[in-house]
Amino acid sequence: RSTLLDVNVFFSSSLARIFVALAASVCTAAFIIYADTDFSYLGTVEYWQIPAVVVFVFGFIFGSMFFNVTEMAVDTIMQCFLEDSERNDGTATRPYYAPASLRRYI
Repeated sequence: RSTLLDVNVFFSSSLARIFVALAASVCTAAFIIYADTDFSYLGTVEYWQIPAVVVFVFGFIFGSMFFNVTEMAVDTIMQCFLEDSERNDGTATRPYYAPASLRRYI
C-alpha cells in the first residue's frame, strides 16, 4: 500500500513540477514576443529562447521545493495511518482514528 501511494504521489508531483516550469516559461516567452511596452532603454532581446529556458530551470527548482514539502506531508500522513492500523483494530475499545475516506483510499 505504501509503495503504491508513493509512486502515485511521485508521478503526479513530477508532472506538476514540469507543468509549473512550462507555464512560467511559456508566459515569459509570450511576454517577450508579444509585449507592446517600450523597453528600448533596456536594449533588444535577440533570442527569446534563452530567458525562457532560464525561467524554466528556475520554475522547476521552485516547483520542486514546493512539491517536496507536499510529498513529505503525504508521507507523514501515510506513516500516521500505518501506525494507527497497527495499534488499533477497529473495535469499540480500540477504534481507528483515521477517517473512513482515507481507509477506503488506502
